[in-house]
Amino acid sequence: MQMTKERKITLAILGLIIIVLLGLLIRSRSTPSLNINNPAVVQLDNGMVKVFGKFACLSMRSGVTNPDCALGFKTAENVYYGLDTSSASSMAANLTPQDDLAITGTFAPASELDSDKFKNYAVSGVIKVKDIFKGQ
Repeated sequence: MQMTKERKITLAILGLIIIVLLGLLIRSRSTPSLNINNPAVVQLDNGMVKVFGKFACLSMRSGVTNPDCALGFKTAENVYYGLDTSSASSMAANLTPQDDLAITGTFAPASELDSDKFKNYAVSGVIKVKDIFKGQ
């Protein structure tokens, strides 16, 4: 039984569509999507949080001055977080201010912080970073 020319073209087009869809599926699973307009903090099932925003200089508390830039994290809503990158598994050393980021880790509110490291900064809390994904 011979295939008609139209049937061959149809099968070729369907094959190409399947290949493109598989490629998009693979890419979407390996590259985190960054949407800076997402909510500031997304609670994940495993007790972790995921935050979206930019690597930025932390804002000082009122009345405190410091000429140095302490790097942290700023959301699109101008909420600041300190970052503990001691357990980060990727990219922490390669970041520069204003990089778009998605960060996964555990969150500790400012009221529960034991360390004095962030006491002079207007942060909502500290994120103990597990993974950092840099935007394009």
